[in-house]
Amino acid sequence: MALEMVQYGVETTRGTAVAATKKILGKVKFAPDRKVTVPSDDIGLKVTGYRGILGGKLVTNILEIERGYFQALPLLFSLLLKGGVTPTEVTASQGDYLWDFTPSYVASNTPKTITLEAGDSIQGFENEYVMGEKLKISGSVPQDGGDAAVSLSLDFFGRQNTKAAFTSAIALPIVNELSGYLARLYVDATWAAVGTTEKTAILRAFDIEIIGGNYPQFHGGQALTFDSFGEGKIAVMATLTLDTGADALALYDALGAMKVFKLLLEGPQIGSGTKHSLDLAFSGLVMEPEPGASKEKETSLTTIQIEGIYDVTGAKLIVPKVTTNSQTI
Repeated sequence: MALEMVQYGVETTRGTAVAATKKILGKVKFAPDRKVTVPSDDIGLKVTGYRGILGGKLVTNILEIERGYFQALPLLFSLLLKGGVTPTEVTASQGDYLWDFTPSYVASNTPKTITLEAGDSIQGFENEYVMGEKLKISGSVPQDGGDAAVSLSLDFFGRQNTKAAFTSAIALPIVNELSGYLARLYVDATWAAVGTTEKTAILRAFDIEIIGGNYPQFHGGQALTFDSFGEGKIAVMATLTLDTGADALALYDALGAMKVFKLLLEGPQIGSGTKHSLDLAFSGLVMEPEPGASKEKETSLTTIQIEGIYDVTGAKLIVPKVTTNSQTI
């Protein structure tokens, strides 16, 4: 029997593997870290080749959390967007910690790295120097009152695959899930007004992609693996599915205009303090509004494509904030 699991430890020194300290309720399927090339040598025979060459090592893979939960978000944003964030307790002695992952657009955001352990009870594999490349947050509001889990998907890269035994005796996490039913949408004209104008009773589905800009860097030396990382441009893209009506048609009329969007997903209250929450705000252009793009029974639905842009006045592109009962990643 192959029993799968995923767990991780936060690295003190980038690329130096550490033992896992926490489990993730997600999936990571094995991905090779090396490719074989067969040279097309001319050897006087009608054959395509007779030897194989191994290249360097690089893991590119995806962490899929099908049922996203608030406690996973600080880790994901720390790997992708901004490391070294110190959360602040909102309500004294209640353990409701606010994490602000607003990135710098001029300086390094020092993203965190982890050692990831994934595989099954037959064979585990360890990836060190794991960093995030892209985070996708997707959810919908079922019309049959059914399950409304919000999925979290992190594209990541790591140094290499190493056969390894799983770190033992790690406790199962206690989690609070995000729900599509509790997703709220706000649309405003400026960052100064962000979160002011809620668009009620129209949000059906959302897909948000955040690219952190991190990439591996290889150099000549004595290793087949990357030895550092670079930070490129941050990007945001989103697709919203809305009931066709005045608010959706106002976005149709705003084609090419910059708006500041905010998606707020809340969970249960933490002690007597604030609620678990994902507060994700970003500025973007309305790119492809499609009124009547689809129907749910006899309700017309509009699809809105949004491309994130930096707002010069607000001096921002994206502001992700997470409140949860986790003080560490």
